[in-house]
Amino acid sequence: MRFGPHDIFENISIAIHHGERAALVGPNGQGKTTLLRLLVGEETPTAGQVFRAKNLRIGYLRQETARLTGDGTLWQLADGAFEHLKAQAAELAALEKALADDPALLERYGQLQEAFERAGGYHYTVTIEQVLTGLGFDREDYHRP
Repeated sequence: MRFGPHDIFENISIAIHHGERAALVGPNGQGKTTLLRLLVGEETPTAGQVFRAKNLRIGYLRQETARLTGDGTLWQLADGAFEHLKAQAAELAALEKALADDPALLERYGQLQEAFERAGGYHYTVTIEQVLTGLGFDREDYHRP
């Protein structure tokens, strides 16, 4: 695979199957970010091809957004990736209160709760801990400015 004047990979084939996860680790300036951009479709290779399964979902934290401000914490950065789940949790809480007055909302509540559960809404904080621990951070580092 080629991107601009640089060979990213030569004669390589990689398969990541459903449910598997992969990490990309290496020294600065070796093309990790470029490769990720190629894999998610933000960039197009000048030679070679990237094949993606239908309905594939690739998640990654862009390097440009991964900078902490002086008053932020590591946990706040990681937690920010789950804003959509926090919004769903708030909507679920509001629907719970409204159900007493309007039982017709029960179907909407059930649909939202199912989507929230499928997206990992009930255990995303565990996911944050697993990722941060996997990256080598100690629990004491999570909330330190």
